[in-house]
Amino acid sequence: PVGPPSRQGPPPPLGCPALGSAMAAATAPDAPAVHKTILASSISICLGKIATHPLDTLKAQLQVETSKALKNDVVEGASFASGSSLRRLLARSSARTLYQGFSIAVLGALPAGAVYMTTYELLKPHLEARLPGMRFAADFSAGLAAEAISCVFWCPIDVVKERLQVQRDMKGLYEYRGPLDAIRQISRSEGVFGLYRAYGATLVAFGPQTAINLALYEALETKA
Repeated sequence: PVGPPSRQGPPPPLGCPALGSAMAAATAPDAPAVHKTILASSISICLGKIATHPLDTLKAQLQVETSKALKNDVVEGASFASGSSLRRLLARSSARTLYQGFSIAVLGALPAGAVYMTTYELLKPHLEARLPGMRFAADFSAGLAAEAISCVFWCPIDVVKERLQVQRDMKGLYEYRGPLDAIRQISRSEGVFGLYRAYGATLVAFGPQTAINLALYEALETKA
């Protein structure tokens, strides 16, 4: 994307040369406008969630059903692989149940996605300047750092979203009236850290993956 017109970057904050360098790099002629990055990432996230959230709900429900079957030594539980469990879930599902947790997924993903892409775009030119001749490593590092920061938003979103998606099958364990009620109950019973229970696992699982994806994309785009 074409960046904003050339202009002198802001002076670096006192005592924070790295942040100052990142801000200066973000205002360079070849850097994308931050507001465009935020807008584009927000729109793409919304459209993607609308299309894929029902599939995500079905996946979460299938995992719960399969786990229950294996825990109870029900061999037939493995029949989900043949599609019987999926058909059963679809038969008792409606648009409302398939979109359980959609509001928190979208409203939470907007700032998370915007933070991710904005952080990446800010760090990328700074790290590429610090690591001359090592663009892949610089882009990988920028993607990994962006994932670590954005997971502060993503992790609580996923915890609440997934509990809302499967609460129909988890009666007796918890029951929430909506996203806000889920946040209140989790915070009250498990503490704030209950919302971040999977932060480490999420970062280990998705951090390298997204970092590699972005670094490969940048490398292939350069050669294209």
